[in-house]
Amino acid sequence: SPEVASLLGAAIDGARIATFAGMPDAAAQQIWSLLDEVLAAQQRATLPEGRPRLAYMSPLPPERSGIADYSAELIAQLEHYYDVYLIVPEMREFAPSLANRFPIHTVEWFDANARLFARRIYHFGNSNVHWFMFPMLQRHPGIVVLHDFFLSNVIDNLDRFGGAPNALREALFHSHGYTALVDQIALGHNEAIWKYPANKAVLDHATGVIVHSAFAVELAESFYGPGSTAQWRTLPLLRGEPTGMVGRAAARAQLGLDDGELLICSFGMLGSTKLNNELLDAFLALLPGGARVRLVYVGGDDSTEYGKAFAARVRASKRGDAVTITGFVSAELYSTYLQAADIAVQLRGMTRGETSASVLDCLLYGVPTIVNANGSNAVLPRDIVCMLPDRFTQAELNGALALLCRDAGERKRYAAAGSAHVRRYHAPDAVGRQFAEAIETFSQRSPHAHYQTLLRSMREIGAPSDPRHYELVVAANAIAANQPPTLPRQLFVDISAVVQSDLKTGIQRVVRSILLALIKNPPAGYRIEPVYGDGGNRRYRYARQFTLAMFGIRGMELEDAPIEHRAGDVFLG
Repeated sequence: SPEVASLLGAAIDGARIATFAGMPDAAAQQIWSLLDEVLAAQQRATLPEGRPRLAYMSPLPPERSGIADYSAELIAQLEHYYDVYLIVPEMREFAPSLANRFPIHTVEWFDANARLFARRIYHFGNSNVHWFMFPMLQRHPGIVVLHDFFLSNVIDNLDRFGGAPNALREALFHSHGYTALVDQIALGHNEAIWKYPANKAVLDHATGVIVHSAFAVELAESFYGPGSTAQWRTLPLLRGEPTGMVGRAAARAQLGLDDGELLICSFGMLGSTKLNNELLDAFLALLPGGARVRLVYVGGDDSTEYGKAFAARVRASKRGDAVTITGFVSAELYSTYLQAADIAVQLRGMTRGETSASVLDCLLYGVPTIVNANGSNAVLPRDIVCMLPDRFTQAELNGALALLCRDAGERKRYAAAGSAHVRRYHAPDAVGRQFAEAIETFSQRSPHAHYQTLLRSMREIGAPSDPRHYELVVAANAIAANQPPTLPRQLFVDISAVVQSDLKTGIQRVVRSILLALIKNPPAGYRIEPVYGDGGNRRYRYARQFTLAMFGIRGMELEDAPIEHRAGDVFLG
């Protein structure tokens, strides 16, 4: 119809419109929905025929990592679609469920055989067990499952202990520019690590990115600008049916709990970001009632000063005999506590962009759970968890805990709703299929896939042997210009007058002042890039050596390369 033709024309022009002359709003919206469905179908790849090879890079059990346990469950689902090869930093004893069913090879083996794998998937988290993946991803790009949006802690450890000096500063600069380097000097090393994710190199080498929460997408858009997540997929965090169930009564008997005793648990490693002290205060504020109440922190100890002080406070409290810190527990004991618990409290004071597997485990096992609206927990439905504000007061936490302790009906309601939610949206077979669909979409339809197809086609038609040949240079420029941008929009600041002759007076002083102000407070969505020109109709260059020297930063080898500019960048002369 003319209306549809008009709509398509507007869409081609890049304008999205809601209504048209002579058309009711509902009809226009219906047409938009149909067009969206067609576009989504075109972008969705079909599941693979046969069983193509899939290289799988992740920590694996018995590694003390939540991602290792998660991978064991996901691999069992991906096995339905792929021949899965497990790639590890070194051979060791792995869980029999994996070692007896899947080929396991080292990184060195994969380096020699990478050409056999069109599908590669990396699981990145913010801990040292992921060290081996950083250089590997640069050599062999693949799909990245980003479990923690912030990678600055693991990169800092890689810098200090992993044989990659300057890794953190390079990651800060690549991800966030001079602003992060200046903050590292002004705020301090640790503050910069907590402020900046420093993950851009990983994202740039990814052929696609999978995350488990909309919160991670929001973080990426805030740090790297609108459109930076165009090649991302948000999939549910897989949680399988509980295994090794012994039943509530037997679990409580194993833990030495009386029938009338209430068990409150907090699952996960201790640390200042988990608000352990606030939970202890709420527990100590509980008024004595008819039932005894115990509090157990089920997770690894915190070896920092915070952890030592917290453990000392537990020992010194009047109810220290009712509070336990277990330390790291086996999967079996973790399950036992989940089966025995009456209430779980999972608090967060600061997020690294992760999705909490322990919260989903509590819900799956039917444990009524108190959380605060921090990070990915904020999007949980309000009817399946007892949700506190992100910055809750101690009185609010005390009240929520006291309510669940005394109201068995409220506990039962949360338990049923939480368990049903996880079984519906996080079931292994459904999530496994979504993963396979995402892998195929990235492998067949992503910009990286199109890029590889283009290079293969060029090889087939032949190419001049001289790399300086005119046609090769023109083709290379065209290919580069058509690649999606990997950086936020750039604000080029022309400091030619300072680079050529920095007299520190007049114009030079003004230029330096403007540059410093912009770097310290960049406009939202922009990366500040000092540039200079040296005349002769030559291209402007990034003023990297001069800018690093201006801030007293040494040891970073950055080239004053010709600037790369794209639509949306701004030049300030």
